[in-house]
Amino acid sequence: MARLPRLGVADIAEAPAEPREERVEAPLPCVWHGIPTHRIDYVYHYFDLRRLTADELPYASVLAELLGRLGTREHSAAELDTLVEGRLGSLDFFCDSYAWQGSLDEARPYLVVGVSSLSERVADAATIPAEVWGSTLFDDQERILAILQQRRIALSQYFQNNGHAAAMARLSTHYSRSATAADALGGVGLYLFLRELLASWDERKDELCARLADVARRVFSSDEVLVSFTGPRADLDAFWAAGGSLGLSPAGDAAAHRLELPAPKAQDEAFLIASNVSYVGEGAAPSAADAFGPGNWAVASRALSFDYLWNEVRVKGGAYGVGFRRTTSGLPQFWSYRDPAVTPSIARYESSADWLRSWDASRTELEGYVVSCVAAHDNPVKPRQLARRQDGLDLSGRPEGWRAELRGQVLGTTQETLRSMATCLDGLEERRSLCVFGPQEQVEGSGLTFDQVIDLRDAAVENEAAEG
Repeated sequence: MARLPRLGVADIAEAPAEPREERVEAPLPCVWHGIPTHRIDYVYHYFDLRRLTADELPYASVLAELLGRLGTREHSAAELDTLVEGRLGSLDFFCDSYAWQGSLDEARPYLVVGVSSLSERVADAATIPAEVWGSTLFDDQERILAILQQRRIALSQYFQNNGHAAAMARLSTHYSRSATAADALGGVGLYLFLRELLASWDERKDELCARLADVARRVFSSDEVLVSFTGPRADLDAFWAAGGSLGLSPAGDAAAHRLELPAPKAQDEAFLIASNVSYVGEGAAPSAADAFGPGNWAVASRALSFDYLWNEVRVKGGAYGVGFRRTTSGLPQFWSYRDPAVTPSIARYESSADWLRSWDASRTELEGYVVSCVAAHDNPVKPRQLARRQDGLDLSGRPEGWRAELRGQVLGTTQETLRSMATCLDGLEERRSLCVFGPQEQVEGSGLTFDQVIDLRDAAVENEAAEG
């Protein structure tokens, strides 16, 4: 192994040039990504959800789940499916939430409509989504019920199979309003909403259909929408020539911001799932001592995850996986994957500061982490992914050159930098919050007192697993 060639920091070249987006004149606010796409056009429409109340956010997620799967005034559901399959590469509706400039207090949720097509079908990319968001009929209650049941089951399976990711997302709600919005749109909050809705379906189905039509009317307007187009300039011009204002008009008073999310509350939570292993998350608010950048923390995260935590939680503790991250909003978070126990992993998380403070890495080891971070940062991505990344930076209020700054932080990280960062992880046991997804036996046997324990076990999923 010692004879194998290694890349060092001195071998790292300048960051590859990245094409920038450009604001263009159009019937609606539009950014153009002039990235070579091999005759495929990608369009994303970002509709601001701050005009909804906090209680209405789950309805926006339900709306996104149903659009494209129900009939419209022009086509039945089957006809629409054939139309999309024949003329478009994809048509997706989903929700996203961004933290403005990394702030824990400001959430900017969006309903996103993504579409792709060949260049010769760019007119369809303009007109078909507009038909869907402008004229979907919410009258097929039997089909709506089936779709929402599938969504509930999919979320339950997600908690069972990816509880570590669910725990990280839920931990963030303890400190971040943006994460709270994301939870209502696609996390535990949405699951609990769907479970309650479906349990009283006969009583609520008519009100649901009326509410969805109202939410669609308020969300899909020309106020505070951003259209992102990736493809040749000629295709961009053809898109707007065919689509015009995309059937959107101002919403008037309905576009006023109404979103007021509750203040985040740090607490210890446990969620019971049908599993024989746990996913153990621990986090904390940003440390007053944390003056380090996301690039520095990227290196520290790799060192903690692949050295200390791997040996302590994976090898000694028996978990299938483990990791640490510090979010761009400053939240330190630990997670374990398919963990046979709860309490031992928490104790090991809380010893991370001592390990980092005394970490004595060789030059080769430290440079390996730095090089791998730069490689991940510079990793080539497909045109669609690059456009979405740039859109996300814009919607988050990140200044131009922000990613270059992060890269510079990675390259400037030294042994002394990492050791001094240990102070930010001191005292976790006194300021922590916990989020555990696991079986009832392990949660109750952990000896921990949780502020709330919520049963997420889904009979449909358990029956399906038993039959499988």
